[in-house]
Amino acid sequence: MDVQDAVTAAAAFVGGYLGQRHATGELAEDVKHLKARVAALETRSRRLWAVVADLGRRVRRVEAGR
Repeated sequence: MDVQDAVTAAAAFVGGYLGQRHATGELAEDVKHLKARVAALETRSRRLWAVVADLGRRVRRVEAGR
């Protein structure tokens, strides 16, 4: 089996798996859960960037006070 055969076999497996999940309605649930996880990660990311920005302001204040 060469690389192209392996990729074709993997694509067929994934396609069949996704088709089965779609047919049972599970794919829609998977997508819903993934969207919720992405939203949670985006919120966490915004919070982390706010902390980084705050730390940057604090550092500049301390450096300005020297």
